[in-house]
Amino acid sequence: GLLYIMFLAGAELNLIEFAANRNKSFVFGFLTFAIPLGIGFPVCHYLLGFDVQASLLVASIFGTHTLVTYPIAGRHGVTKDVSVPITVGGTIITDTAVLVLLAVLMGGNKGTINGEFWTRLGISLALFSAFMFLLVPRIANWFFQKFEKQKYAHYIFILAVMFFSAFLAEIAGLEGIIGAFAAGLAL
Repeated sequence: GLLYIMFLAGAELNLIEFAANRNKSFVFGFLTFAIPLGIGFPVCHYLLGFDVQASLLVASIFGTHTLVTYPIAGRHGVTKDVSVPITVGGTIITDTAVLVLLAVLMGGNKGTINGEFWTRLGISLALFSAFMFLLVPRIANWFFQKFEKQKYAHYIFILAVMFFSAFLAEIAGLEGIIGAFAAGLAL
């Protein structure tokens, strides 16, 4: 369900309005990541006595949020409000930052934080982004033209793209919700 909600958020996002408010989304995403992390880490580390990795992990949980209420906002017609694209963009930034922090913590726990780790992460993100925003729109355009009359096939295709992009995001080291959101944007 969360994949579908993130997909819908990406598909319904007004990219022109989002681009106009991208700085606000970045600030909102940064603050909703940094403030809980900045408060949660000292509380966990100094007051509760957790080690550094555990404190970072727990504090990052405080910062992450999802768009669970997005369908409700859509039903009430408030998705056209300027705050919605800002919030959606901020959520993606926050969740991506938390997931990168989680990958770094997991790599640090395994002792694999080195140049190869960062290179692999960068390459996988670049390949994922190229596939999602260069190849998927072309495949979708071809598919929708070829099967123009078969509306049921459109629905199956959209779901397949959503789940496949969530799978590719997992392979790239991201969470599936980022892939589903990217699929919504790409389609």
